[in-house]
Amino acid sequence: MDLDQLRYFCHVAKLRSFTVASQRLNVAQSALSRQVKALEQELGVQLLNRSTHSVVPTEAGLRLLEMSDYLLRYADQIPDTIRETAAEPAGSVALGLLPAVAYIVTPPMLMRLRKDMPRVSVTVSEGLGIFLRERLLLGQVDLAVMTAGRLVKGLTETAVIDEEMVLTGSPRLLERFSEPIKLGKLADVPMLTTQGFKDVILKTARPAGISLRFDMEQNSLLALKVMLEQGVGVSMLPYTVVHDEWLSGRLAIRRVREPQVMRQLAIVKPEYRPISRAFAAVEGILIDELRRMPVSPDAVVADRA
Repeated sequence: MDLDQLRYFCHVAKLRSFTVASQRLNVAQSALSRQVKALEQELGVQLLNRSTHSVVPTEAGLRLLEMSDYLLRYADQIPDTIRETAAEPAGSVALGLLPAVAYIVTPPMLMRLRKDMPRVSVTVSEGLGIFLRERLLLGQVDLAVMTAGRLVKGLTETAVIDEEMVLTGSPRLLERFSEPIKLGKLADVPMLTTQGFKDVILKTARPAGISLRFDMEQNSLLALKVMLEQGVGVSMLPYTVVHDEWLSGRLAIRRVREPQVMRQLAIVKPEYRPISRAFAAVEGILIDELRRMPVSPDAVVADRA
C-alpha cells in the first residue's frame, strides 16, 4: 500500500466516479481502476461497490477514507514543515474564496504576506460554495472563506464576521423605496440575484412568512453589479460588495429591517488537517483582513464622524 493508491482511492470514493476521478487526477481510468483493485486485494476487503452508474464506498471504504484523509494531508505538509525555521514561516497555502470576498481581501492580504512573510507562497482561487467544499475535501484547497452554516462531514468552520444585506440599485430606481425599508415591502419587487445570495435572503424571509420575487438568477457578481448600475433592476447584496459603488454614487442603497438580513462568513477547513506555521500565519492575516471589511453603512458613518 502506498500514498498514490490511497490518493486514487480517496478521489474515487469522494467523487463516486472512476471517470471523474481520472479526469481530476489526470490519470488513465484503467490505471486508476487497477490501483484501487490492487489496494482492495492487499487489504483483503472490498472498498467500493461498483455499478454501471455510480461507485459507492463500502463500510470498510468509508473507514479507510476517513483515515486516508488525515494521512494524505499530513504527508502533503511534510515538505513545507521541514522547510520552516523557528525564525520564519515558510511553505505554500492554497486559499479558496467566494467571488464577493476575493477581490476585497486578496490584494491587502498578499501585500502583507509579501512584506512580512516572503517565504510563504499563497495561491488564491475563486469559486461558488459548492465547488470550494469539493476542493477542500479533495485537498486542493487548504482553507476557504464561505457562507457559514453549510458544513459537510470532514470540514470545520469558524464564524468570522456578519455582513448586513442591503437593497441596492441605481439611484433612479431606488428613489421610490423608503429608508429603511421593511423586508415585507419587497414581496412584489422583482430582484436580480445569485444563487448564494438568494439562499441567504430566503433563510431570513421564509421563517418570517415573507415571499420574495427573484426574476433573474445568475452567478457572475461582476455582471450583476454592471446590470444594477445600468438600471436593469434591483438586488439585495452584502453591503461590503457595494461599498465602493455607494460611496461613488454609482449605486444607491436602502437598509432592510423587520427583519434585518445578515450573511455570516466563516473560515472553513478540513477537520483533521495538520496545521503548519505557514498555514496558521495565512489564516491569521486572512481573518484580520476579513474583519477590516466595511460590513455595514454604520462603519462609514463612524469614520466620517
